[in-house]
Amino acid sequence: MPETSVTEPKYISPIVNPKSYIVYLPAVIVAAGIAFVSLWENPQSSFALQMNDKLIHALMYAVLTLTLLLPQIRKPRLGWSVYLIAGLTAFLYGCVMEVLQVACTATRTAEWADVLADGIGVIVALIIVENIRNRKSHE
Repeated sequence: MPETSVTEPKYISPIVNPKSYIVYLPAVIVAAGIAFVSLWENPQSSFALQMNDKLIHALMYAVLTLTLLLPQIRKPRLGWSVYLIAGLTAFLYGCVMEVLQVACTATRTAEWADVLADGIGVIVALIIVENIRNRKSHE
């Protein structure tokens, strides 16, 4: 009887390869931190925090997008789909957090301006990653 050999499956991307999930741990930690801050009952927020709220939103989602793209940054070729997936993931997470603020807290509200700030943070992170990759490719 001829022996059949079992070959290891070839993984196309790190998202499919179960061994590579650990590289997304920083993104999971950042997402958990964003959830904690977003869903925390804080009835007495300071005026300074309210004034910087949109900047904080932009920074949080820029960091989330950067941590999602961090495992991909060293790859020689990075297609637009990687940027699209990371950007949409971070942006949709921000939208979900806004909805959960209304549904799960008594003192928090959802604002379109927060969603816009989240989107700006995502776009800034995508631009930063592309600039880093362009500089590395010219070195």
